[in-house]
Amino acid sequence: PKRTSKPYNLPKRPKTALSDENLDVIKGLIENPSNNFKKVLCCWGDYVERHTYLKKQAIEIMSVIKELNLSFECIGITKSGNPFHPAPMPVNRFLGGIDNITLKSFEPNSYKVHEMKKASQS
Repeated sequence: PKRTSKPYNLPKRPKTALSDENLDVIKGLIENPSNNFKKVLCCWGDYVERHTYLKKQAIEIMSVIKELNLSFECIGITKSGNPFHPAPMPVNRFLGGIDNITLKSFEPNSYKVHEMKKASQS
């Protein structure tokens, strides 16, 4: 629910009320029939690995979206299994530039399984 151009400045601990409000806003946007969403672009990158609450929030957001029967897409998957963030440097370095981007299906179940395996190895 918080954004910054410098992810290392994110708080160490989440504000639960803000996280809950974020989920409610996302759900409200998707459930609003005038928005007519069919797909969601996932693009949080590997900074989600730096704070446990970010991974948890990503999984909770995907759970809400999945309940609403939307499909997930991304521009690529990082080595850690996260959907690429569309920042210019990684897009140019790993994806060959913006002209080479194609949307790919992203399966939230595989992300959740990946995350649970990773947590159990720690």
